[in-house]
Amino acid sequence: MAEKKRKKVISDKLFHELWTTAKAYKDPYHYANEIIKIDNACAKDLKKTNLDADEIYDMAKKIFGMQQMTISQIVAKSGKKKAEISHIFCIPIRTLEDWCAEKAKCPDYVKIMMLKQFHLFRLGKYVCLASEEEYKETKPSVYEHSEEYEINKLYKASKKKNTDSTKDNKRRTESTLKDDFHTKSHKDTYLHSNKQLEDDMKYVDRLIKKQLEKKKQLNTEH
Repeated sequence: MAEKKRKKVISDKLFHELWTTAKAYKDPYHYANEIIKIDNACAKDLKKTNLDADEIYDMAKKIFGMQQMTISQIVAKSGKKKAEISHIFCIPIRTLEDWCAEKAKCPDYVKIMMLKQFHLFRLGKYVCLASEEEYKETKPSVYEHSEEYEINKLYKASKKKNTDSTKDNKRRTESTLKDDFHTKSHKDTYLHSNKQLEDDMKYVDRLIKKQLEKKKQLNTEH
């Protein structure tokens, strides 16, 4: 939160003016001392940024340093090979090699893009460009999904939901069938036990009946 309060944003127009102005000076100190003067052409825009003298001085030195940095130095600080940088920016490798060897001059806009790409672009601890802040807050349209993508996403989600529902129903059915099987087995066992008990009772009745008849017959003979 403290960092957010201390953050100071400068316009891209002001940066453009400061970058261009730096070309007219041979050392960062002379350049820094010049742009903090009240009558400087950038003074009006600088005043709007709420930067104090020390911050303006520091920013001026950083802009001068970036402006003076060679492409060879940028390549070295990036930690990447020339071929990789060639692919990143779609720059012909021969052109990049000529820039590194200072056989040809690299355009400022390409240099600035390289500085930003490899995190070598610095204006100060709490100083940033308006375009950088806008980029952070705005979702580029290139990342927005097409209508067809959203439809396919919804279709896949619906299909997955139906599949999961079918699986749940299948599991539920299998569970029910299993429960029914066990219930039927218990029922069959119960019925079998009752029949067995009934047969046993009949057998005992027959035995008792025979015993009674035999006893009656013996009494009759005596």
